[in-house]
Amino acid sequence: MERIEIDKKLFRTLDIRGVSDPRFFDKLKNDDSAHSVKLTSEITEVIGKAIATSIKPKKVVLGWDARHSSLDLAKAVAKGLVSMGVDVDIIGLCSTDQVYFSIGNYKYDVGVMITASHAVKQLNGIKISKYKNGKVVPVAKGSGLEEIADLSIKQDFEKSDKFGHVEKRKIDIDYNEYILSFFNYKEFKKQKVVFDPGNGSGGIAYEGILSHLPTDNIKINWLPNGDFPNHEPDPMVDENMNQIRKKIKSENADFGVAWDTDADRVAFITKKGKVLTGSQIGPMLLEWVMKKHPGCTIIDTPPMSLIFHKRVAEFGGKVEYSHVGNSNIKIKMEEFDSPFAVEEADHFMFEESFHAESGILPFLIIMDTITKSDTTFDKLLNESTEGSAISGDINFEIDNKQQALMKLEREYSYPGNTIMHIDGLYVANDNFHFNIRPSLNDPVLRLNIEAKTKEIMNHEIGHIKKVVGSL
Repeated sequence: MERIEIDKKLFRTLDIRGVSDPRFFDKLKNDDSAHSVKLTSEITEVIGKAIATSIKPKKVVLGWDARHSSLDLAKAVAKGLVSMGVDVDIIGLCSTDQVYFSIGNYKYDVGVMITASHAVKQLNGIKISKYKNGKVVPVAKGSGLEEIADLSIKQDFEKSDKFGHVEKRKIDIDYNEYILSFFNYKEFKKQKVVFDPGNGSGGIAYEGILSHLPTDNIKINWLPNGDFPNHEPDPMVDENMNQIRKKIKSENADFGVAWDTDADRVAFITKKGKVLTGSQIGPMLLEWVMKKHPGCTIIDTPPMSLIFHKRVAEFGGKVEYSHVGNSNIKIKMEEFDSPFAVEEADHFMFEESFHAESGILPFLIIMDTITKSDTTFDKLLNESTEGSAISGDINFEIDNKQQALMKLEREYSYPGNTIMHIDGLYVANDNFHFNIRPSLNDPVLRLNIEAKTKEIMNHEIGHIKKVVGSL
């Protein structure tokens, strides 16, 4: 095979990511983001060989999301793996947590998911995970991705004396039964819920689970479509949620649920159209988690709210910080033998999902809690987050991110403020705290702020915008 030019910037902190749509190859950004580098089938085949050489798996499970480029990239990575003697089981178009389930339940050596998660449709990527002692662990920076990068760039592979085999595998029945086994779901309180997978993988991944519930399920953007005709499937972008807001209102639904492209990120939308983030959803899950795992240590990240920490303490648990990024969090979960982790960006990781993200367990846990407490979604939210105003993600497109962080640090360096350098800049006092950091994949600074009141929060957001905007 002729040597392929591969840019090391493809290999990010958490996974592999780059531009896969040829229509954007002449529009690559001149920066260090995933938008600055190509990801083609030829490159992906090489990466398949590198995975085989580095990890030496006997059998790999492979899935992909709804992007137009995903199937071709999946075929290419399978070709690379098979050429090195590795057997590949294909589960096809799926959610990322179905790949995680397959790794954990069937004990595959490695799982590969072709996805760029919530990112825009011209991007794609590769998430690599391994089976380890009943858990699914990431192959990321610091846990093996560097060697895969080096092997991919050098391309000095030994020729295998045999070819692997490719087979298709159906997991739906096993997956549905496993997830539902944690709940007395037939007794769930009747709720009217709007679901929006954004034409990503969530619809087909979770159809078999939702069909068993006594809920009134209203579905929009249900079938996979890589054009994402109504909105990009990223629930953290507020305008993407306008359609589900309108549907919740017109149907007088109790709440809404939205997923990103590969359905590992799940957001909840209130009856009044407020889009919740991890800081608001996390506390709603704690009663279920802490009853199953009393006294446990829970992992979160600096952008998360302190109200979450307060609720954990009230349930008798402890919190440990991780750097942002689900791969970093999973490594921390293993260190502290933690059964639950939450990220502000709507990622929720459970022992019950093999210590990996689940896009469906948070919904089922909330339904279980609503039922057992005989309450409503809005009441559960208010009880779980009372006394806190939380911003969610606020993005700033700015070229000199480090200069902005330095200026903000100078601006907030006054008595009464605690300043730490955890994933960017962290500032805290008695009235508010915020974290602002460069995104791992996107060319933005990302702010999360929590305050005692909405007025304090909005004042600080305005001030930070003024400081950053002055550069």
